[in-house]
Amino acid sequence: MNQESMLCIPGPWKDRPEFVQRVVTHTKGDFMFAGAILAYPKAKDHIPLEFCGPCDDMCHAFEIAGQGRLKPEVLDQIATHNSVVYMRFPLDVIRQRKRMAMFTSLVRNIGGYAIKVESTGIAHDWDIWNCLISSENPFDQYRCFVVLIGDEDQFYSCGMHHFGLPDCFASAGNGELPLVS
Repeated sequence: MNQESMLCIPGPWKDRPEFVQRVVTHTKGDFMFAGAILAYPKAKDHIPLEFCGPCDDMCHAFEIAGQGRLKPEVLDQIATHNSVVYMRFPLDVIRQRKRMAMFTSLVRNIGGYAIKVESTGIAHDWDIWNCLISSENPFDQYRCFVVLIGDEDQFYSCGMHHFGLPDCFASAGNGELPLVS
């Protein structure tokens, strides 16, 4: 099982130096990116961040992971991405979500197009991500990290490991989903 939460953010940065410059300029030096570390020295906090070139299938991956909820203009931006960053966090959403919100907000503000939870396979536009990740409502936190996959006969969850819980599987048996009262 994956022991970390991995977040994927495509963006316009033509190369690593441009990404570094945007981090430093936008935050007036409060954040730094060196090696494979995105750091917030004032808070003595940092995360692993991998900077990569463009990926041919990125738009398609976001289209699938977005489950039809990503606006066409967001998908158009993703289709033109020049690079992508992968952020890694300990596998504990309840304790990590404020850090996730802070670091992802920085990448959004320097041009990130949208976000995909790689360790689950669900994608969000920035407005939805910010709403869900900052919510105190457990169901919103669940919707941020967990996806349900299936058809009329069965479905299963993917992503409950972000909460330290196992994924579940449900089968209707007769083709009808059971009613819960």
